[in-house]
Amino acid sequence: MIRQLHLAWLLMLTTALPAHASTSSTRSPAITPFEATYHLSVKGWPDATVSHTLKAHGDDWQSHMKARISIATGEETGRFVAGAPLEAIAYRGGYHLLGISHDYRLDRQDLATLPDRQTALVQLGLSLDAARCRTNDQPPCRFDYMNEKGKARHYLYRVTSAAPVTTPAGSLAARHIHAWREGHSDSVINAALSTDTPGLILSLDYLKDDTVKARLRLTHLTSGPGTP
Repeated sequence: MIRQLHLAWLLMLTTALPAHASTSSTRSPAITPFEATYHLSVKGWPDATVSHTLKAHGDDWQSHMKARISIATGEETGRFVAGAPLEAIAYRGGYHLLGISHDYRLDRQDLATLPDRQTALVQLGLSLDAARCRTNDQPPCRFDYMNEKGKARHYLYRVTSAAPVTTPAGSLAARHIHAWREGHSDSVINAALSTDTPGLILSLDYLKDDTVKARLRLTHLTSGPGTP
């Protein structure tokens, strides 16, 4: 039962997309603060609204995501220092569902070798323009991150398209990726990520055995220096 609750939380925060990604010397886009709202549908669960913010926090940055439905909430926060690559310094996450709660924390030492999921999502957005894995002739890029329990997770991906995505916030530049967990090719993620606003998800589908299990879509965006 605990494993099922934990899986539900991970699907609510379905941004298992992160990374030390393969890059070249192409200049990375700047980190931009934003406030976003997504609509999340997960098979077998009520639809959820997900809030996602990236903002400066003193000398570092903080990425926070929270999902809420009638019977559950889940949230996580990653803090990092800007650099090449980003330096993850703290993570906190947890969920509450039907009276059962779990909280997780990682500190700078825990994240010394790999970033947390939130920091890694921003790092991935920064790296996509320079990713070499754009055709099947090239080996897939890889990304690695530390999950909420401090365990390494390893993914592979390819950049499949640079087509813009039409959203309620307008037509936005994007890089589309097809990603899968190393050794688990039956579970894949197809996502469109912003390169102008690293860390922002424009759309995301999670598939298991070729069936869509979860779908995330951007519904609102405020970005730029004036973002609270």
